[in-house]
Amino acid sequence: MVEAIDLKGTEEKVRRIMGQDGLDLIVGGLALALVAVFFVNIKHGWAYVVAVGLHASLLPYLRKKIVYPRMGYARLPTKKMTILQHIVTVVIAAVALILFYIFGKESHLNWIMPFYVGVVLSFMSFVTALRHRLLTYYVVAVIFCVSGIIGIILTRIGYAAGIVTAVQLWILSVILVAVGLVRLLLFKMRYPVICTSEN
Repeated sequence: MVEAIDLKGTEEKVRRIMGQDGLDLIVGGLALALVAVFFVNIKHGWAYVVAVGLHASLLPYLRKKIVYPRMGYARLPTKKMTILQHIVTVVIAAVALILFYIFGKESHLNWIMPFYVGVVLSFMSFVTALRHRLLTYYVVAVIFCVSGIIGIILTRIGYAAGIVTAVQLWILSVILVAVGLVRLLLFKMRYPVICTSEN
């Protein structure tokens, strides 16, 4: 009797392994370091654009160079979202952008910016944690949230919101890159490069 292959289970396992390479943390940390420049002076809008482009292009490139030689390349099916999930995602993204604009533009509200940034980053990390089922992302979500609380305390005692947010992002960047490098090192040790020899 032929045993059925659990394709869904295999796919989930591959996704979890892909989430262990640490590259998303490294690239995310670099992106946050660039975004911080924008908070120092909003005239540096280029930093925000470059950060988004960096995350979108550098992560696939690094995975192609580092992960695929070890794991092989598997084109995993995209997880389809329901209409309700699409609507919720769009609404959350719209609200996040509107609040980001309001907090940044209104001087009597911008003191909340570090907390808002921390909460948004924490939410994104928590969603990633649920998707990959990895403890690291839960811990990172807590760190993001704590950074927001510390940031709002600093702005309430008189420090400039833009500078506090920038420093917050730079510190988070260092943490993410450090954790990502450790995870990448462990990943490379656990999954050595697949060598193919021709006879």
